[in-house]
Amino acid sequence: MAISPQSSEDLERARARGFIEASGGEPCHTDFFSFVRWIEGLLPHMPRVGEGRHLADDSLIFHQTLHLGFAPATVREVKSLPERGTGGPVGEVSGYFLGLLGPSGPLPLSLTEYVWARSQGVPHPDRIAPLTNAQVSVHRRDTSLEDFLNIFNHRFISFLYRAWASSRKTVDYDRPEDANFPKFIGSLFGLGMESLRGRQHLNDEAKTYFSGHLSNPSRHPEGLASMAADYFSTRAEIIENVGRWLDIPENDQCMLGAPQMTSLGSGIVIGGRMWDRQLHFRLRLGPMPLATYRKLFPGEEALAALKDLVKFYTHRELFAEVQLVLDHRDYPGCALGAGARLGLSSWLHSSPPAHDLDNLHIELQ
Repeated sequence: MAISPQSSEDLERARARGFIEASGGEPCHTDFFSFVRWIEGLLPHMPRVGEGRHLADDSLIFHQTLHLGFAPATVREVKSLPERGTGGPVGEVSGYFLGLLGPSGPLPLSLTEYVWARSQGVPHPDRIAPLTNAQVSVHRRDTSLEDFLNIFNHRFISFLYRAWASSRKTVDYDRPEDANFPKFIGSLFGLGMESLRGRQHLNDEAKTYFSGHLSNPSRHPEGLASMAADYFSTRAEIIENVGRWLDIPENDQCMLGAPQMTSLGSGIVIGGRMWDRQLHFRLRLGPMPLATYRKLFPGEEALAALKDLVKFYTHRELFAEVQLVLDHRDYPGCALGAGARLGLSSWLHSSPPAHDLDNLHIELQ
């Protein structure tokens, strides 16, 4: 039986409250950043801490503990909040380490004493005139000023946690769909904008993994071979300066009496094509098992990803072909009805081959 989205959120909030109650026994042993990260992970449906626009979007409420001594820990108290039925925070965290008051705050220490005395209902020590009973009752347990300052403390602490989390890759990947590190790393090789992502068969996670090679302005053969070997889990080799015929457009062909005719030995090419070794290379993959070999056939997703990898790495400036090498120990044989494909995975051998099969070449255009 499927659980409704509302029931799923209620279960997540109940688990978060249970974790808060379990952590409240020994608050001094609770690390602030680890604790908030746990709560954020238990509530994936809520905005991340520091990204909410309203208090109802926050999973936790942060307070500053009024003190003037040495802080024994970052957290003084954690406690769960009752369910209101409308979402909102599931707990409160009172900390020592950041706020407007206290020994590390920007406000004067006398103001910390005043706010503390007012919240505790005791006379301020600097007050000279004695208080009447009516005045004591008015100021008794008045936390309005402390609550007002905690409005700002809550945002300061939330932003501090968000800055801490945004600079750590492991924390950022707690929610992979909202991770920012792929954008940070993608900016190094041309994938920093969201509009540039998800446009090729080669997934963006693989490009991020290969960012060291893709961000290198020098596109050397070893980089492409290393990426192809890692991506397809097989050996890879780049064979440079592979010769091929290039067709010459008709309007660029040399003709007797034509205005573009050049001097003999410097620019004349006879015929409609020319032999070139500068713009073509071969990527040799393998030897590989038959399963991987078949995944690189024309029309398969793996071959499309390989084409995208080569084009992205070479900036479409070179012609390329892939040479697939099948491990001879995985030779499938050739028989009618066995599923062999003509020109791709069919060889006529009277006995199993003793060498790897490397006669399949596919253009990567």
